[in-house]
Amino acid sequence: MRKKLLYTIAALLVIVAIIRLSVQKGQLPPGIEIDHHVYPILGIDLSEYSGKVNFQKLKREVDIDFIYLRASAGSDHVDKRFEINYKGASENGYNIGFYHYYRFNENPIEQAEFFLKNISDKNQQLPVAIDIEDWGNNRNGKSVETIVEEIQVFIDHVELEIENNLILYTNGDGFKTFIDSKIESYPIWFCSFNEGIKLNDEWVIWQYSHKGKYKAVEGRVDLNTFNGDRDKWNEFLDYKNLEL
Repeated sequence: MRKKLLYTIAALLVIVAIIRLSVQKGQLPPGIEIDHHVYPILGIDLSEYSGKVNFQKLKREVDIDFIYLRASAGSDHVDKRFEINYKGASENGYNIGFYHYYRFNENPIEQAEFFLKNISDKNQQLPVAIDIEDWGNNRNGKSVETIVEEIQVFIDHVELEIENNLILYTNGDGFKTFIDSKIESYPIWFCSFNEGIKLNDEWVIWQYSHKGKYKAVEGRVDLNTFNGDRDKWNEFLDYKNLEL
């Protein structure tokens, strides 16, 4: 009995060690399953971390309504798979949007111009998105107030050039810290792995998993849905006339 108890304790310690190692490596939670009868619109977002994508096979494998592609991060990084992902998604008729990972420790104007430069010659069907989150970001000693002011500078500069609405990607902490009652009102693309935490339905797109897996994609993909039925989705696609 004692030996069995020791084996059980050892096994539990191994599990705890694995969990700790996963956290230390920055692995993200798997997300949740959602009811697609309630949320019929399916979207994914892709970056270099998702690896190679066979868009022809993806189209046969699953019915996806939209794809957001990471275009850039900061003022100097173009996503390594942005061009090839854009080519594949475009050739296979997907509704496409572009997003930029905003770095707190870099110049907002330089970031905006870099982002715009990389998407200027490309067609998009969705509002451009700005990824605003504390996770993995470097504040470099800046106050929240300064970061918020600089995010608004970035947004204003992008809006001036593209004359379209934007959508802000964030999570619960990011929304409370940098967006809520601090930045002008924009549609929200919200990341949450809790069915009940979605800003009291004040969201447009909900990212509910980082661990989507398809045979046509080398790695994992982020899974998203839209806050509405197909009629509302079709209205959303006319994003230049989107009412906030």
